[in-house]
Amino acid sequence: MNTLKPALDMIRAIRKSVTITGKGNFDDFFAGRITHAASCSTLMDMIEFLSKSVGASIEYTKSSCVAEFIQCAEAPNAQAVILWLREHPKIAAMLARMKDEEYESTIPMISIEEIGVSDDSTISSGLTFDLPITMELLSPLAHGGDTKSGNATLFRRCQVITSTGKIMSLPFYAGNALRGILRDLLADHLLLSLGLPACRDVPAISLWFFHALYAGGVLEEKAKQSKTIAKAEKKSTESVSESDQEPEPAEAQEDNSSSSQEGQESIEKELGKRGALQTDGFRRLRNMLPGISILGTAAGNKIICGRIYVGDLRPQCQEWGTGNIPVAQIMDWEFLTRRDDYEGRGIEDAHAGMIANTEVIKTGVSLVGGIDVDNHASDLEKSALGAGLSMLKQRGFIGAGNRRGFGKAKIHIDNLPDPAPYQEFLSEKKEEILGYMKEIGALANAPR
Repeated sequence: MNTLKPALDMIRAIRKSVTITGKGNFDDFFAGRITHAASCSTLMDMIEFLSKSVGASIEYTKSSCVAEFIQCAEAPNAQAVILWLREHPKIAAMLARMKDEEYESTIPMISIEEIGVSDDSTISSGLTFDLPITMELLSPLAHGGDTKSGNATLFRRCQVITSTGKIMSLPFYAGNALRGILRDLLADHLLLSLGLPACRDVPAISLWFFHALYAGGVLEEKAKQSKTIAKAEKKSTESVSESDQEPEPAEAQEDNSSSSQEGQESIEKELGKRGALQTDGFRRLRNMLPGISILGTAAGNKIICGRIYVGDLRPQCQEWGTGNIPVAQIMDWEFLTRRDDYEGRGIEDAHAGMIANTEVIKTGVSLVGGIDVDNHASDLEKSALGAGLSMLKQRGFIGAGNRRGFGKAKIHIDNLPDPAPYQEFLSEKKEEILGYMKEIGALANAPR
């Protein structure tokens, strides 16, 4: 049974009866609404969602069109139709505005069987980790992808080839995002344990060390190139002669990042310059800052490789081979709004309210993944990892929109390393660690 055509017939009927006006590019707007609707678990729900989202008035839709659609909505390949519409919303939007003759001649060229989803089109999970992680969602999880659809943020997905050769787009929570949370938690913990404020606007540490601690660092060669290019661009765009320029204050003429530059030179000397590698410097950094060592970073012009491998977290569903529920049933949309409470608005005043839609994984779904630990990791580095993961469990939030209640999770981690040795190390070696940080220019405005 051809399910695609009855579904597209209904989409065409919805487009003809849209009541929303004032959209600059209506095709893009309508394609975005198709994308939103294609996250519904059934074809029937999808058409109803699409109709509501565009304010369609479909009471004049031909009853024969509706009857044929209802007859096909529960067909075996209905999920394949939803998948096709999600993957090709702009094609569907173009088909919806075609003239009848062109539309009827085009539809037979689309073969729905090519993207059909069979029962065995699943991924074999088969993943094992040194530290298995399970996260049970206590609130919807938002984790935006690289693209947006109008005012909607789509959940992050990856293209997956199944054992039967099918290609599916499946949601996941990136291991890199989890690694980023661990990095921030361990960074704050380190500074507070050393008696330094965990301040991000005016940090008590040098800028290069701030980046190394919170963001994985910046390679010095890249930084130098950026500064050189910026200076060249500034010089080339100057439009006044030297005689017309007012002399800058002495303080302004100095490089306001001289302190940071000195710190970068110190860490370069510690780790090696111009291609040289100071193994003693690497060893000292790993021993004195195990929280940085376990995650890895870039400092000066060297990369300090991390000691762990963080896997992506996959929701438990049929397609990932981790559960029994189809992926379409674990996804949902959350409507967000920022109200405009200004009561003194006149007719000509612009409305300041905002609306947005965010695709989420539903509350109650569990995500599974984990972390592998390198054989070279020291006991102290493992303990630092244990401290970060313990703080993650206590924090209980992942993903985006935490301040709006998204991403609350009950986190379970097997084989969690004991965080106590790392915490004792920071307490007992506090002065020694601070001295080392002064030596490598990690403390802001600290004498070396």
